[in-house]
Amino acid sequence: MHNISIPSWLPDQGLIRLEPPDMSKTALLVIDMQVVFCEEGQALASRNSADIIPNINQLADAVRRGGGKVVFTRHAVTDDGARALPRWHLEDPRVRRMLYDPFLDPATLAIDVRMDVQSCDLVIEKFRFGAFGENSSDLGKQLQENGVDTLIVVGVATSGCCETTAREAMQLGYKVFFVTDANATALDELHNAALMNLGFLFADLRDTEEMLKLVS
Repeated sequence: MHNISIPSWLPDQGLIRLEPPDMSKTALLVIDMQVVFCEEGQALASRNSADIIPNINQLADAVRRGGGKVVFTRHAVTDDGARALPRWHLEDPRVRRMLYDPFLDPATLAIDVRMDVQSCDLVIEKFRFGAFGENSSDLGKQLQENGVDTLIVVGVATSGCCETTAREAMQLGYKVFFVTDANATALDELHNAALMNLGFLFADLRDTEEMLKLVS
């Protein structure tokens, strides 16, 4: 689990503090908790990703019981069409090894078996770091159809897909909670930098215990 260090000034000076959510309009957005990021030995996995699984499962259960929606995203890649990554991005061999090659095996795209995915949940593929872009997924459409105006963001990676999606969501008008110990990335420094940026302007930072109280 990450060693979370939030600046002492942030709780007082951060701009975002939200009221407890209306659960009928709330979705837990579980970002990319896939084998490639969570299973030991995978190229992009870290211990931190596996450590947050129990917290996410607790939140998912509480959100369902409260009448909210649980949405899982799976990061995917394609070679062609509007959802293909930019060619210039893939021409760098380092980027290709990290962002493309590990996703060619369908088995690595699967959601980790330790995740509590229920038949009532939505599972959406996305093709960009942020989930809201037209060339990334139909997440926005799905949320609108379910009457969602509030998101609780969890998953991997804090400083990549999770932060990007949270920022996009706030800019689109969603109220965003970001759970400090239910998001993960490779390094504490990356995790804490993302939390500081999000908490100042984009999202209400809560830990799992606090979030469970808000949704219960």
